[in-house]
Amino acid sequence: MLTPMDTYRLLRRNHYLSTQVGLVKEWRDQDVVAFSQLVDFTAVELERDRRQSEGRLKPSYTAFVIASIVRSLKEHPKLNRFVYRSLIGYRWAQFEQIDMAVGVEVIEEDLDIAYASIIRNAGQLGLDGIANALSQVASSPSESIQLKRLKRFPATLVAVLARATGLHPKFWVRFRGGSCAITSPAKYGVESVLVKSCWPVQFAFGKVKARPMVVDGQCVPRQSAMLSMSWHRELTTGAVAARFFEQVVQQLEGSIDFGQQ
Repeated sequence: MLTPMDTYRLLRRNHYLSTQVGLVKEWRDQDVVAFSQLVDFTAVELERDRRQSEGRLKPSYTAFVIASIVRSLKEHPKLNRFVYRSLIGYRWAQFEQIDMAVGVEVIEEDLDIAYASIIRNAGQLGLDGIANALSQVASSPSESIQLKRLKRFPATLVAVLARATGLHPKFWVRFRGGSCAITSPAKYGVESVLVKSCWPVQFAFGKVKARPMVVDGQCVPRQSAMLSMSWHRELTTGAVAARFFEQVVQQLEGSIDFGQQ
């Protein structure tokens, strides 16, 4: 007969787990609102196929989503900021360039690690530059400076340093990038996901596949995916955030010409 001690076992201490617990405690303090919408990716598919037929790099769906976010941030700068608590009260800190934090997965032996790699100045890269940056991250995820920082210091100190990034805009830019982050578990077949994080604006999307959609009054199969955006309530109003989100959607659905990038 099994004793209570035989029904479980404690695994060895884990640096990443201790760090992650500290970061999650920070996210609990954030009050967020989330939008989601089924997005038609037909225009994206056509552009991916066109580039591949020309012998060029075929951008990932993530590259297209980031390119759409970047274009929208240029026209909606109120979303490219974060709330900074200065000595004289709360103020918005406006970012002068657009840095994107991208969720990355690394597996080391039996340890699954998730961290954010930062694409610097994504607003100046264009679609091809963003695609190349993502390709570099995917080819050597363990070499990211962000991951090395997680490993360099004790877990407790990492969590403290992470929370301290909000103490001054220059720390935030160095260690977290800009206002936006993006993640996607689509390659694992996930249909839809809403994410809450420390970044003021968090995007996520699920698997791109054929789904029934109404086009010109007809129900037809279209390549599509569920796109979500979570944003911190103190960042802006719902109307401003909704206009920004809708522009991202419209650009993905073909209201901009990705062929010009």
